Amino acid sequence: MLKIQNSVGSSLQLSCVCLSAVKPHSTEPINKINYRQNGTFTTTFIRQFRSDDSDKNNKGGLPNLDPDENPTANIAMNKTEKAKLNLASLGVTMPLKIAELNRYLTDTSKKILTSSFTSKNVKSAEKSEAAVSSTDPDSLEAAVTQINQSILSFYDTSCATNKDSLPQPSKAALQKTVLTPPNDEANEEIAIPQAIGPLFPTASNTEAKKRIAEKRRAEKISRLSLESRTKALVKSLKSAHSMMSKITRLEELCEHLIAHPECVWDASSEKVMPCLTNLSQSHDKLLRGLANEALSLLGYCKPLKSPGIRVLSIDGGGTRALVTIEFLKALEKQTNKHVHELFDYVCGVSTGALLAAMTCLYKLPLDRCEELYKDCSVKMFTRNKVVGTTKLVWNHGFYDSVSWENILKKEIGERLLVEFSRDEDVPKMSAVSALISAPRMTNHMFRTYNPPPGVTSQYPGSCKYRIWEVIRASSAAPGYFESCTLGNEVHEDGGLLTNNPTALAIHESRLLWPNENFHCVVSLGTGRFESMMEVPTKLSLKRRLSTIVDSATDTEAVHHTLQDLLPARSYFRFNPYLSEEFYLDEIRPEKMAQMQLDAQMYTRRNSYKLTAAAERLTQQRRPTQVMGDAVKRFLDNI
Repeated sequence: MLKIQNSVGSSLQLSCVCLSAVKPHSTEPINKINYRQNGTFTTTFIRQFRSDDSDKNNKGGLPNLDPDENPTANIAMNKTEKAKLNLASLGVTMPLKIAELNRYLTDTSKKILTSSFTSKNVKSAEKSEAAVSSTDPDSLEAAVTQINQSILSFYDTSCATNKDSLPQPSKAALQKTVLTPPNDEANEEIAIPQAIGPLFPTASNTEAKKRIAEKRRAEKISRLSLESRTKALVKSLKSAHSMMSKITRLEELCEHLIAHPECVWDASSEKVMPCLTNLSQSHDKLLRGLANEALSLLGYCKPLKSPGIRVLSIDGGGTRALVTIEFLKALEKQTNKHVHELFDYVCGVSTGALLAAMTCLYKLPLDRCEELYKDCSVKMFTRNKVVGTTKLVWNHGFYDSVSWENILKKEIGERLLVEFSRDEDVPKMSAVSALISAPRMTNHMFRTYNPPPGVTSQYPGSCKYRIWEVIRASSAAPGYFESCTLGNEVHEDGGLLTNNPTALAIHESRLLWPNENFHCVVSLGTGRFESMMEVPTKLSLKRRLSTIVDSATDTEAVHHTLQDLLPARSYFRFNPYLSEEFYLDEIRPEKMAQMQLDAQMYTRRNSYKLTAAAERLTQQRRPTQVMGDAVKRFLDNI
């Protein structure tokens, strides 16, 4: 308010000084020159200063220099003297008007401030409304109206001086200002400009921002508290003596690392690895399993048993996974070992993830896996077409997703994915899905481990979900099943982006064993069919969509790239040609038998490749490598 008074007073004083310095350039009277050149000047100074303030000027001892009221002096004076007298009159009157305006603005501002601060003592809403609606000239509404009228009249004399014609604050705005007393000093400073109304912009409401900030602070656990919690768990584990105490501390540490994977670095910095390595050699099965789980959560990998990394990748393809099972049978027969004993890292997409979980995590025989595939496929893919079409329209899934989840819970179980790492014979495993809730659709890795400290994967992932949730998310094929929602994430079938996960498996393996070479990479497809029919020039919409989907889920492009990049005799791709095109939901017994027959014929024709892969997979680690692993393990325990 004081800034406005000073600016108005300064501008008027400057105008007065400029007017006092003007010299007449003609013998014509000044009044006539002013009337012709500037009507606003005449309106402002003649109408206001002559009509209202002549008595005040005379009372203050000022001479009456108006030529209209002194006719005798007017006859004796010439035109030059009249002009000088008019300018002298203006020079004397203007400072008085400026001083009066400053006094008025000062009094008005005091009234506004007083009315805004006294509103805090209002005890009821009825008294406040009565104070606002009163027509007392000292009220807030009258003060705001007068100050608006004063400022407008000095800058635009043509505006109406009527009180009703001026912009006035609404009654609701005044009630909000009077009835909402500030709570603290900071809010009192904000309440003052709000009371002035249209002269100043309304101050921003900081209460909502404060509430949001407090909510975020309440939900966010401080980094310092997490670090302190991690250090306390590690210290309690090292100081535990009894078997039960060690088991309890290990369970608490595993739960903490699952919930907060960012604490892996803090736990590793506390040198918990040697302690966990010693516990993993315990005779107690439960304690040994918990120690292995904690090591997996910390990104620890045991020394390899082969000269290099052995990787297994399984494509998606629905019931065509029977083709993959036939090849795995031939591989086990060739090597006399189970699948989980032949590989260090296993990665699968959709039905490939399901097959990897059954063979590597649960260590089921392949004959049992084949039975489960056929039984579950018949249960899952049998549905009335009318009901399925209705579900497809409403839920974007032809088949019942709830039934599929119940089957997974019954046959696969509800164990956490990371709990399978308690078995030291189980290889590292990951399942791939397509994360569609991200700003850009990307691959999501469900892991049985965490990356090592200081290592970041190119793909987001987690190990905190249950095994049936992992398979459900990885196999949520659009059009077949509904999307899978886990927490705040929405997942679709991993085959939308990467139906051949071999490249992802190589990337993840490099994070776990950065100093090892790839000894054998086996990639298994679910079969392919190439039609010999001529493609018509005019394609239907269904045909176009099918072509787009086949191109997006093509698996051979990744195969050709890896074939050129990986060393010779270390990469093997098995993807047989099928005699006809089989759909993902094929459940007819004769068609399933035909799939298996095509796979067996392909295996016999490529027996040389199968033999080469078996030889690479069964090679043992060289003695020099074994000694290097022992030295490294000794240095880590120091």
